Amino acid sequence: MTQTAEAPSEQGQKKRSLASPLQSKPRVPVIAAAIALMVVFGLLFVWLLSSQTHTQSVFAARSDIARGHVITAEDLTAVEIPEGQPIPHFLTTQQSEVIGKTAAKDIPSGGLVSPKTLATGTGLSEDDSVVGLSLGPAQLPPYPLRSGDKVRIVGTPPNQAEMPKEVPTPISATIVSTEKDTVSGQTLVAVQVPRGDAASLAAKAATGRVALILDGGN
Repeated sequence: MTQTAEAPSEQGQKKRSLASPLQSKPRVPVIAAAIALMVVFGLLFVWLLSSQTHTQSVFAARSDIARGHVITAEDLTAVEIPEGQPIPHFLTTQQSEVIGKTAAKDIPSGGLVSPKTLATGTGLSEDDSVVGLSLGPAQLPPYPLRSGDKVRIVGTPPNQAEMPKEVPTPISATIVSTEKDTVSGQTLVAVQVPRGDAASLAAKAATGRVALILDGGN
C-alpha cells in the first residue's frame, strides 16, 4: 500500500521538473524588441534636447518697417531660431551689415531681417527716382495709403480755371512712404517714379496742382 501511494507522487514530480525549464525560458524576441524601443526613444529625446538648446540669435523688426526706411538700431530686436535652418537671416553679431541699410520692401513687426529685405543706398535702381509731394485732403483719395501701393499722379488746373479740353496724362508711381505734417495739416507723400518722369512730376508738385489717384488691384 505504501509503494502504490508513493508512485504517483514521484511521477508528478518528474512532470513538474520537465515542465519547469520550458516555463522559465525567457522570450528573447520580446526582450530584444523592448531594448530596441528604449534605444529609439533615448535617441529621440537626445535629438529633441539638442534641437531646443542649439539656437542662434538673429535680427527681426521691432515694429513695422516701411519700404525705403533706413534701418537704425531702434528698429531691431533679437529672436532665437534653431541652428541650421534654411531661413535667410542676419545674426545679431552682423550689425554693420544691417544698420544704415535701406529696407527694400515692407518688413512686418516680428519679421526676420534678411539680405532679401535690405538694399544698399536708397535701394533704387538707376532707372528710378523718388519725388516728394505735399498734398491736402482734396488731393488725396479718402483711403489709407500704404508703402508699395501703385498710384497715378495727375496735374490739376489752377483754382477757378476751366477744365482742360484734353485729359492730362498721368504719371504712374509707387508709394514709398507717407507722413502727416501736424503743422500744415498736409500729407507728405514720397513716391517712386521712372527716372524720366521725375523732373516733370517735381515741377508739377512745386505748384501744388497735382492730385493722387489710387487704383484698384493693389
